[in-house]
Amino acid sequence: MATDFIQNDFPEHSTDENNNDAGEYKPLNVNPEKEPELYSPQVIGIFALLFSIIFGGILLIINLYRLKNKKAIKQVAAFSFLYTATEVVVMNQFKTSAPIWSVILNVVGALLLTNYYWRVFIGIDIKYRKRYFVVPLIIGVGLSFLLLKLMVIMKQYAGIQ
Repeated sequence: MATDFIQNDFPEHSTDENNNDAGEYKPLNVNPEKEPELYSPQVIGIFALLFSIIFGGILLIINLYRLKNKKAIKQVAAFSFLYTATEVVVMNQFKTSAPIWSVILNVVGALLLTNYYWRVFIGIDIKYRKRYFVVPLIIGVGLSFLLLKLMVIMKQYAGIQ
């Protein structure tokens, strides 16, 4: 019974008929047709750097949803929101050196998403098909332009009064 538990926890190792380690490596999923279609860690990291940690977190959450990992979805959502809120507070405290702090904080957040949360909740050995990132890119660029336009309008409105 205990060996069944161990085998289920470590499916990447094969065993012989006596449950001895056969020393062969097997990937977690071997059927390419059944491989999940996920955003890669590189795409998640780049989007977290370019747009925000929340945006990168949303891409990771979409991956976790496809893998049906509800517990992980809650943790990544909480991390993304709290990290962004903390980043806003830190940015407001250090207004004079805000650009460098923004870059540093976004790099740390992106690394946490891709090197911690991906490894813990998805794993480094998973076989997956890369999901196209064109739609999230269009959404990210569109939202960035909308926010920029809103900032310009608000600045003009503040200048009128």
